Amino acid sequence: MSVPGLFPGSRGAPAVEGLGALTVDALNFAFGVIGVLSFGYAIWVNRQAENSRRLTNRLTTSIRDLARSIYDSNRDTTTEGYARSIMQICDSLLPERSDTPPLVGRVVMRYFGSQMPPMETAVGQLVDLPDIGVGRVIRGGYISESRKALVYGPRETLPVRGSYRATFRLAAELDPDVDLPADAPIARIEVYVHLRREKLATRDLRAGELTSTFAFFEIGFTCDSVDDQYEYRVMLPGPGATVSFERVTVYRISD
Repeated sequence: MSVPGLFPGSRGAPAVEGLGALTVDALNFAFGVIGVLSFGYAIWVNRQAENSRRLTNRLTTSIRDLARSIYDSNRDTTTEGYARSIMQICDSLLPERSDTPPLVGRVVMRYFGSQMPPMETAVGQLVDLPDIGVGRVIRGGYISESRKALVYGPRETLPVRGSYRATFRLAAELDPDVDLPADAPIARIEVYVHLRREKLATRDLRAGELTSTFAFFEIGFTCDSVDDQYEYRVMLPGPGATVSFERVTVYRISD
């Protein structure tokens, strides 16, 4: 006795062939639907990504424009360096070329003796000198080993890593009753990392080079971390001179 539709040659064989054809057609249809859905999803994802890119570019451009306005209105201040750094970060994210001022070789920040805080003094006082810089300087002399910092501060970070140069504008007058040799140090300029209590660079200034005429004195240093807080110091190693500080200017000179 044969069971209809289960074995070839039986009366149910045509039903098996019809079922197989139907199954193949159904699979082909299913794969076709999946392909169409996948293609449509890919198009949707690409459009979403393009919309996201456009939105990101618009936001980045707005941030860059805001940083530029801050940069233009805060020249020769600490804010100038940070605004320029933000502009450069935005430029690196945008596809088009920008006219952001280059950071290398430009002034990052200036600190004046008349700005207290962020600059501080342990031995000096503000003196008006209308013909020098902004018209005020910090002037003082050595008092003791615990009070010998003419100026220190601002304990602020730098915007980017790299090689820097700190330029101090100073002058000094020898005390009339003290006879110092020309090679005797009367001031020391330093770059100091506040939290690590580390001197990154020092330079002694001697009686023969630090005179009553204001001049610029430089030291170089390297910023390895944008989290470090830096101080720019003028220390007085001993009695014998009155030193005046007008400003310190910090430049980034290379990566």
